[in-house]
Amino acid sequence: MAIKKIPVPLNRRVDIFRRKALPLVVWVAAAVGVVHLLELRSAGADFVGISKATEYVISAPNEGRVLELSVGLYDQVAAGQVLATMDSAPVMAQINTASAEVERLAAERLALVAELQASVAEMGRDWEKDARRFEMDAVDLRVELLRRNIALSTSRVEAERLRVAFDRATALLESAAGSVASAEDLDLAHEVELERIRTTEQLVAQLEGEYARAITRSEEFLLSAPQDLAAAPRLEALQQAVAVQTLRLAEIELAREALVVRAPVYGQIGSVLASSGRSVVLGQDLLVLIPSGHGAVVFYQPLGLKSEVAVGSKVAVRRIGNGEVVEALVTVMSPTIEELPASLWRDPAVPEYGRAAGLSAVQGLHLVPGEPVLVSLAE
Repeated sequence: MAIKKIPVPLNRRVDIFRRKALPLVVWVAAAVGVVHLLELRSAGADFVGISKATEYVISAPNEGRVLELSVGLYDQVAAGQVLATMDSAPVMAQINTASAEVERLAAERLALVAELQASVAEMGRDWEKDARRFEMDAVDLRVELLRRNIALSTSRVEAERLRVAFDRATALLESAAGSVASAEDLDLAHEVELERIRTTEQLVAQLEGEYARAITRSEEFLLSAPQDLAAAPRLEALQQAVAVQTLRLAEIELAREALVVRAPVYGQIGSVLASSGRSVVLGQDLLVLIPSGHGAVVFYQPLGLKSEVAVGSKVAVRRIGNGEVVEALVTVMSPTIEELPASLWRDPAVPEYGRAAGLSAVQGLHLVPGEPVLVSLAE
């Protein structure tokens, strides 16, 4: 007679599994995890580390409006490449003010020339006439230099404006929304402005040479004069005003150069924090640039682990996955214990701590910032 098998209730089977089989599953999973961690921290690798990159935060050089943001998120850029162009209106206002002041100085010079000529004519001393003439020649050349440098700054601002307009027209043309004629006109105007800049630069160089010779001629003549030249307060005031305006124009030129924001190094745009047409304040962040190539690596010595790691130690850095290994030197050690980056924790819920050590530039692995690596003392 067959014995009828009584089925075990489902809740009873679950309870048996929980008490007997589940602990075994947990221990097996833990063993697998330990094996994985040992694999990561074995093969001669005693420490875990992470690739870090020095971020360049590109800020607004002045207060104003972003005329054009020339790059997008994750774009690769070369050193010196234009990243953004600021609106030139504030700088042009400064240039126009400087131009008006130079013309005022030129008018003052004309009045002073007539005054000095009348004064010297009354004295009847030829050497004094020559001395004043040499001094005024130098003033004339310096005023003309101011004029030409103002024209040069104006042309440079205009050339940048045309470049931005041409880039926009080209982008529209590529999307079939622009006009070929418009782009060609802008390109031609840009080339004309660049030629004007080259011509003015040559003239400025020539005037600078003439001014230097005029100063030398005046100084040498005064050394051979029969007596000291009488003071001319108005002439001295004019000379000082011209000198001040020269310094002011140099300051304006620095502001003009800052209108074009360029990449300091080769790299990739990591963040875009502004947009074309947006108003910004001085120092406001526009972009974050991540340098390309070899980056720094920081690894961590676990708590309680005694090792010979010190500044100057040679270590082997191994990329996880493909086994590539390069050597580097420890350049700095943290003076305190700190928390490891969360991506390096063995248990995502349990923070880990260690003493950080920084390495010299790691070349050859082409690490991505944030990529974990394994580090061991080199033999």
